[in-house]
Amino acid sequence: MNRIVLVSLLGLVLSAAAFAEDADKAWDMSLESKPKVGEKVEVIKKNRMKTVMKMTQGEKVLKEDAKTESGSYEFTAETRAVDGDEETAAKWTFRKASREEGGKDVAWGFEGKTIEGKAGEGGDWEFTCTDGTALTAAELKAVKDATGKKGAKLKDEPDMGEVLRPGKPVKVGETWSPDIDAIAKSFGGENLSVDAEDSKAVCTLKSVEMRDGVPYGRIAVELDLSVPGFPPVEFDEPLHFVIAMELEACIDGTLPDGLMKGTMTLKGTRGATMRRGEQVVTFDMELGMEGTVTEARWRAK
Repeated sequence: MNRIVLVSLLGLVLSAAAFAEDADKAWDMSLESKPKVGEKVEVIKKNRMKTVMKMTQGEKVLKEDAKTESGSYEFTAETRAVDGDEETAAKWTFRKASREEGGKDVAWGFEGKTIEGKAGEGGDWEFTCTDGTALTAAELKAVKDATGKKGAKLKDEPDMGEVLRPGKPVKVGETWSPDIDAIAKSFGGENLSVDAEDSKAVCTLKSVEMRDGVPYGRIAVELDLSVPGFPPVEFDEPLHFVIAMELEACIDGTLPDGLMKGTMTLKGTRGATMRRGEQVVTFDMELGMEGTVTEARWRAK
Protein backbone atom coordinates (compact mmCIF):
# COMPACT_ATOMS: atom_id res chain seq x y z
CA MET A 1 0.00 0.00 0.00
CA ASN A 2 1.62 3.26 -1.06
CA ARG A 3 1.79 6.33 1.12
CA ILE A 4 -0.88 8.32 -0.77
CA VAL A 5 -3.43 5.53 -0.35
CA LEU A 6 -2.49 5.15 3.32
CA VAL A 7 -2.94 8.89 4.01
CA SER A 8 -6.28 8.88 2.20
CA LEU A 9 -7.47 5.84 4.16
CA LEU A 10 -6.34 7.41 7.43
CA GLY A 11 -8.33 10.55 6.59
CA LEU A 12 -11.48 8.50 6.01
CA VAL A 13 -11.00 6.65 9.30
CA LEU A 14 -10.50 9.89 11.25
CA SER A 15 -13.53 11.43 9.56
CA ALA A 16 -15.64 8.40 10.49
CA ALA A 17 -14.36 8.55 14.06
CA ALA A 18 -15.24 12.24 14.33
CA PHE A 19 -18.72 11.53 12.94
CA ALA A 20 -19.23 8.72 15.45
CA GLU A 21 -18.08 10.99 18.28
CA ASP A 22 -20.49 13.77 17.26
CA ALA A 23 -23.34 11.27 16.87
CA ASP A 24 -22.79 10.08 20.44
CA LYS A 25 -22.43 13.60 21.86
CA ALA A 26 -25.05 14.96 24.25
CA TRP A 27 -25.77 18.63 23.56
CA ASP A 28 -26.57 21.14 26.30
CA MET A 29 -28.95 23.41 24.42
CA SER A 30 -29.93 27.04 24.81
CA LEU A 31 -32.57 28.00 22.25
CA GLU A 32 -32.53 31.77 22.69
CA SER A 33 -29.59 34.14 22.47
CA LYS A 34 -29.35 36.96 24.99
CA PRO A 35 -29.86 40.46 23.55
CA LYS A 36 -26.78 42.64 23.17
CA VAL A 37 -26.77 46.42 22.86
CA GLY A 38 -25.93 47.41 19.29
CA GLU A 39 -26.62 43.98 17.80
CA LYS A 40 -28.57 44.08 14.52
CA VAL A 41 -30.67 41.19 13.26
CA GLU A 42 -32.39 40.73 9.90
CA VAL A 43 -35.91 39.30 10.21
CA ILE A 44 -38.42 37.91 7.72
CA LYS A 45 -41.73 36.97 9.32
CA LYS A 46 -45.03 35.79 7.88
CA ASN A 47 -48.14 34.63 9.68
CA ARG A 48 -51.77 33.93 8.85
CA MET A 49 -54.60 32.98 11.19
CA LYS A 50 -58.17 32.16 10.20
CA THR A 51 -60.75 31.82 12.98
CA VAL A 52 -64.49 31.11 13.01
CA MET A 53 -66.88 31.09 15.97
CA LYS A 54 -70.60 30.37 16.22
CA MET A 55 -72.78 30.32 19.36
CA THR A 56 -76.23 28.74 19.15
CA GLN A 57 -79.17 27.76 21.36
CA GLY A 58 -81.19 25.25 19.38
CA GLU A 59 -82.05 26.99 16.10
CA LYS A 60 -81.21 30.43 17.44
CA VAL A 61 -77.83 31.93 16.54
CA LEU A 62 -76.58 34.01 19.45
CA LYS A 63 -73.36 35.18 17.82
CA GLU A 64 -71.32 34.37 14.74
CA ASP A 65 -67.96 35.68 13.68
CA ALA A 66 -65.21 34.86 11.20
CA LYS A 67 -61.98 36.67 10.48
CA THR A 68 -58.58 36.24 8.92
CA GLU A 69 -55.54 38.04 10.26
CA SER A 70 -52.19 38.05 8.52
CA GLY A 71 -48.87 39.81 8.46
CA SER A 72 -45.81 39.83 6.20
CA TYR A 73 -42.76 41.70 7.47
CA GLU A 74 -39.13 42.22 6.51
CA PHE A 75 -37.04 44.43 8.76
CA THR A 76 -33.76 45.08 10.55
CA ALA A 77 -34.00 45.02 14.34
CA GLU A 78 -31.40 46.78 16.49
CA THR A 79 -31.18 46.38 20.27
CA ARG A 80 -30.76 49.80 21.92
CA ALA A 81 -30.92 48.95 25.64
CA VAL A 82 -30.90 45.85 27.85
CA ASP A 83 -31.82 45.22 31.48
CA GLY A 84 -30.39 41.89 32.59
CA ASP A 85 -31.46 39.39 29.93
CA GLU A 86 -34.39 41.52 28.75
CA GLU A 87 -34.38 43.94 25.82
CA THR A 88 -35.81 47.28 26.99
CA ALA A 89 -35.34 49.50 23.92
CA ALA A 90 -35.02 48.74 20.23
CA LYS A 91 -35.30 50.13 16.72
CA TRP A 92 -36.89 48.44 13.70
CA THR A 93 -36.40 49.54 10.09
CA PHE A 94 -39.19 48.05 7.97
CA ARG A 95 -38.52 47.26 4.34
CA LYS A 96 -41.87 45.51 4.11
CA ALA A 97 -44.97 45.53 6.31
CA SER A 98 -48.24 44.32 4.84
CA ARG A 99 -51.38 42.27 5.41
CA GLU A 100 -53.87 40.39 3.27
CA GLU A 101 -57.11 42.11 2.36
CA GLY A 102 -59.54 40.75 -0.22
CA GLY A 103 -56.92 38.37 -1.53
CA LYS A 104 -54.46 41.22 -2.12
CA ASP A 105 -51.26 42.30 -0.35
CA VAL A 106 -51.87 45.73 1.23
CA ALA A 107 -49.06 47.76 2.80
CA TRP A 108 -49.24 49.17 6.32
CA GLY A 109 -48.53 52.86 6.77
CA PHE A 110 -45.21 52.15 8.49
CA GLU A 111 -43.76 50.20 5.56
CA GLY A 112 -40.47 51.84 4.57
CA LYS A 113 -40.20 53.60 7.93
CA THR A 114 -38.19 53.23 11.12
CA ILE A 115 -39.93 52.69 14.45
CA GLU A 116 -38.38 53.10 17.88
CA GLY A 117 -39.72 51.33 20.94
CA LYS A 118 -39.06 51.14 24.65
CA ALA A 119 -40.50 49.24 27.57
CA GLY A 120 -42.47 51.36 30.03
CA GLU A 121 -42.46 50.99 33.80
CA GLY A 122 -45.18 48.32 33.70
CA GLY A 123 -43.45 46.40 30.91
CA ASP A 124 -45.80 47.52 28.11
CA TRP A 125 -43.92 48.80 25.07
CA GLU A 126 -44.39 52.26 23.56
CA PHE A 127 -43.71 52.85 19.86
CA THR A 128 -43.04 55.97 17.77
CA CYS A 129 -42.18 56.55 14.10
CA THR A 130 -38.91 58.42 13.71
CA ASP A 131 -40.48 60.64 11.02
CA GLY A 132 -43.09 61.87 13.51
CA THR A 133 -46.16 60.25 11.92
CA ALA A 134 -48.69 58.76 14.33
CA LEU A 135 -49.54 55.06 14.35
CA THR A 136 -53.21 54.12 14.11
CA ALA A 137 -54.58 51.49 16.50
CA ALA A 138 -54.47 48.88 13.71
CA GLU A 139 -50.90 49.82 12.81
CA LEU A 140 -49.83 49.64 16.43
CA LYS A 141 -51.28 46.14 16.67
CA ALA A 142 -49.36 45.17 13.52
CA VAL A 143 -46.10 46.59 14.95
CA LYS A 144 -46.58 44.47 18.07
CA ASP A 145 -47.27 41.44 15.89
CA ALA A 146 -44.11 42.02 13.85
CA THR A 147 -41.77 42.75 16.76
CA GLY A 148 -43.26 40.31 19.27
CA LYS A 149 -43.56 43.13 21.83
CA LYS A 150 -47.22 42.47 22.55
CA GLY A 151 -47.41 43.64 26.15
CA ALA A 152 -46.14 43.28 29.66
CA LYS A 153 -45.18 39.75 30.67
CA LEU A 154 -46.69 38.10 33.69
CA LYS A 155 -44.26 37.57 36.58
CA ASP A 156 -44.12 33.83 35.97
CA GLU A 157 -44.63 33.93 32.19
CA PRO A 158 -41.68 32.09 30.60
CA ASP A 159 -40.01 32.66 27.25
CA MET A 160 -40.76 30.01 24.65
CA GLY A 161 -37.07 29.23 24.19
CA GLU A 162 -36.72 28.47 27.88
CA VAL A 163 -39.91 26.39 27.89
CA LEU A 164 -38.74 24.17 25.04
CA ARG A 165 -35.19 23.81 26.32
CA PRO A 166 -34.49 20.29 27.67
CA GLY A 167 -33.56 20.03 31.32
CA LYS A 168 -30.45 18.02 30.50
CA PRO A 169 -28.07 17.45 27.55
CA VAL A 170 -29.62 15.34 24.78
CA LYS A 171 -28.24 13.32 21.88
CA VAL A 172 -29.41 13.44 18.27
CA GLY A 173 -32.57 11.34 18.04
CA GLU A 174 -33.52 11.77 21.69
CA THR A 175 -36.82 13.28 22.82
CA TRP A 176 -37.93 15.27 25.84
CA SER A 177 -41.25 16.58 27.18
CA PRO A 178 -41.52 20.28 28.12
CA ASP A 179 -43.75 21.33 31.01
CA ILE A 180 -47.36 21.60 29.78
CA ASP A 181 -48.40 24.41 32.13
CA ALA A 182 -45.34 26.47 31.17
CA ILE A 183 -46.19 26.00 27.49
CA ALA A 184 -49.75 27.21 28.09
CA LYS A 185 -48.49 30.34 29.90
CA SER A 186 -45.96 31.03 27.17
CA PHE A 187 -48.60 30.79 24.41
CA GLY A 188 -51.59 32.40 26.08
CA GLY A 189 -50.65 33.85 29.44
CA GLU A 190 -53.61 33.76 31.82
CA ASN A 191 -56.07 33.28 28.94
CA LEU A 192 -55.08 29.69 28.13
CA SER A 193 -55.57 26.94 30.70
CA VAL A 194 -55.01 23.31 29.78
CA ASP A 195 -55.56 19.86 31.25
CA ALA A 196 -51.95 18.73 31.64
CA GLU A 197 -52.86 15.05 32.07
CA ASP A 198 -54.82 15.04 28.80
CA SER A 199 -52.13 17.00 26.90
CA LYS A 200 -48.90 15.97 25.19
CA ALA A 201 -45.67 17.79 24.41
CA VAL A 202 -42.76 16.12 22.66
CA CYS A 203 -39.55 17.68 21.29
CA THR A 204 -36.98 15.76 19.26
CA LEU A 205 -33.42 16.74 18.39
CA LYS A 206 -33.35 15.65 14.75
CA SER A 207 -29.79 16.65 13.85
CA VAL A 208 -26.83 18.88 14.71
CA GLU A 209 -24.25 20.38 12.37
CA MET A 210 -21.38 22.79 12.84
CA ARG A 211 -21.37 26.04 10.88
CA ASP A 212 -18.25 28.17 11.23
CA GLY A 213 -17.54 26.49 14.56
CA VAL A 214 -21.05 27.04 15.94
CA PRO A 215 -23.56 24.19 16.50
CA TYR A 216 -26.93 24.42 14.77
CA GLY A 217 -29.67 22.01 15.70
CA ARG A 218 -32.87 20.98 13.96
CA ILE A 219 -35.68 20.34 16.41
CA ALA A 220 -39.21 19.02 15.88
CA VAL A 221 -41.89 20.15 18.34
CA GLU A 222 -45.29 18.45 18.62
CA LEU A 223 -47.87 19.85 21.05
CA ASP A 224 -51.39 18.63 21.74
CA LEU A 225 -52.98 20.87 24.37
CA SER A 226 -56.29 19.83 25.93
CA VAL A 227 -58.32 23.03 26.41
CA PRO A 228 -61.30 22.81 28.82
CA GLY A 229 -62.49 26.30 27.89
CA PHE A 230 -61.62 29.97 27.49
CA PRO A 231 -62.62 31.91 30.61
CA PRO A 232 -65.43 32.63 31.33
CA VAL A 233 -66.60 29.88 28.92
CA GLU A 234 -66.28 26.22 29.93
CA PHE A 235 -66.73 23.29 27.51
CA ASP A 236 -68.50 20.03 28.35
CA GLU A 237 -65.59 18.25 26.62
CA PRO A 238 -62.11 19.64 25.93
CA LEU A 239 -61.02 20.90 22.53
CA HIS A 240 -57.51 20.07 21.38
CA PHE A 241 -55.12 22.82 20.32
CA VAL A 242 -52.55 21.10 18.07
CA ILE A 243 -49.25 22.82 17.28
CA ALA A 244 -46.40 21.51 15.14
CA MET A 245 -43.13 23.40 14.79
CA GLU A 246 -39.81 22.89 13.04
CA LEU A 247 -36.95 24.83 14.57
CA GLU A 248 -33.46 25.36 13.24
CA ALA A 249 -31.33 27.37 15.62
CA CYS A 250 -27.92 28.03 17.07
CA ILE A 251 -28.22 25.69 20.06
CA ASP A 252 -25.46 27.13 22.25
CA GLY A 253 -27.25 30.50 22.47
CA THR A 254 -24.34 32.54 21.12
CA LEU A 255 -26.06 33.73 17.92
CA PRO A 256 -29.63 34.84 17.10
CA ASP A 257 -29.67 33.04 13.73
CA GLY A 258 -32.48 30.59 13.18
CA LEU A 259 -35.59 29.50 11.32
CA MET A 260 -39.01 28.58 12.68
CA LYS A 261 -42.01 27.12 10.86
CA GLY A 262 -45.23 26.29 12.62
CA THR A 263 -48.86 25.30 12.12
CA MET A 264 -51.73 25.59 14.63
CA THR A 265 -55.20 24.06 14.52
CA LEU A 266 -58.20 23.90 16.83
CA LYS A 267 -61.57 22.64 15.60
CA GLY A 268 -64.78 21.30 17.08
CA THR A 269 -68.27 21.92 18.42
CA ARG A 270 -68.90 21.66 22.16
CA GLY A 271 -71.62 22.31 24.66
CA ALA A 272 -70.58 25.35 26.65
CA THR A 273 -71.43 27.15 29.88
CA MET A 274 -70.71 30.77 30.70
CA ARG A 275 -70.98 32.06 34.27
CA ARG A 276 -71.05 35.71 35.23
CA GLY A 277 -71.81 36.05 38.90
CA GLU A 278 -75.10 34.25 39.53
CA GLN A 279 -76.04 34.26 35.84
CA VAL A 280 -75.47 30.99 33.96
CA VAL A 281 -75.87 30.70 30.20
CA THR A 282 -75.64 27.40 28.29
CA PHE A 283 -75.21 27.11 24.52
CA ASP A 284 -73.38 25.22 21.80
CA MET A 285 -70.14 26.69 20.51
CA GLU A 286 -68.43 25.89 17.22
CA LEU A 287 -64.80 26.94 17.03
CA GLY A 288 -62.30 26.69 14.21
CA MET A 289 -58.77 28.00 13.98
CA GLU A 290 -56.07 27.38 11.41
CA GLY A 291 -52.79 29.24 11.45
CA THR A 292 -49.30 29.22 9.98
CA VAL A 293 -46.19 31.15 10.94
CA THR A 294 -42.65 31.30 9.60
CA GLU A 295 -39.78 33.41 10.91
CA ALA A 296 -36.17 33.60 9.78
CA ARG A 297 -33.52 35.56 11.71
CA TRP A 298 -29.84 36.15 11.02
CA ARG A 299 -27.14 38.61 12.03
CA ALA A 300 -27.05 41.77 9.94
CA LYS A 301 -23.74 42.52 8.24
